Amino acid sequence: MDSNLIVYGSMALAGIVYFALYRLIAFKILKWKMIHSIWLPLVYALGFTGFGLSLLSTPWFGNNRTFSSIVGVMIELNFPVLVFFLLFGIFLVLDKKSKA
Repeated sequence: MDSNLIVYGSMALAGIVYFALYRLIAFKILKWKMIHSIWLPLVYALGFTGFGLSLLSTPWFGNNRTFSSIVGVMIELNFPVLVFFLLFGIFLVLDKKSKA
């Protein structure tokens, strides 16, 4: 297997597991609205965005980076959060359709 597939797969799996746990625990058992579960992914994204920006400011990693490569690094660092919010949006739409 390609190492990129393993890395992105495990990052996507982290987002899926996080969403599943919050969906099961916060939404089903504790009866919280799902909007309360978005704060931890936002803190994660903020932390890793800061880490990525500090990493990109170093000469050994950030030299000769284009804007598109910087955006690519930020997407890679925040991939679990993107997967979480993708699932969050999908289930939000499905829940609204099932109630209607």
